Formats: sequence, C-alpha cells, structure tokens
Amino acid sequence: MIRLGAVYPNAALIANATLRHKFGLNPSYERDSDAKRRVKSFAGRALRKAGFAPDVSTTDMVTFRIDENVESFIVDVEPFPRNF
Repeated sequence: MIRLGAVYPNAALIANATLRHKFGLNPSYERDSDAKRRVKSFAGRALRKAGFAPDVSTTDMVTFRIDENVESFIVDVEPFPRNF
C-alpha cells in the first residue's frame, strides 16, 4: 500500500532535482508555499512518467537463507531476486 502522504513530497523533490540538474536552478522544498508544493508534486510525477527523471528503483536481492541446522541459523547464498 502506498502512503499518499509520502507521494506528494517525493514527487516535489523529483521536480526540484530535475530543475537543479537540467536547468541549474536552486529550488527549495522547505521554503515553497503549499500551492507551489502541489504544483511541483504534479510536475514531478509527470517528469518521472515522461522519462526526464531517472528510474532509481533496484532489484531487491536475497543474499542469505535461514537454516536451523547451522549454529548461527544464517547461510550465505548466491544473490537472487526476492520473489515477493
């Protein structure tokens, strides 16, 4: 489940990062008014969906498994993608 309370600030921060990186501006989320934050949130979502902001998601890799027959209960394995 996605917390909507975190979606708007994250999208606004994406907009700020894009403005900083692409246009050399220095925007601030903390000093923005509520209306400006809302506009930046919608702009950030649009920028991300349009491909202007890089996709930073990574695959969650499993690097160990639990084995009750081992003293420490943890066994290292070859990394593989988490399947849930």
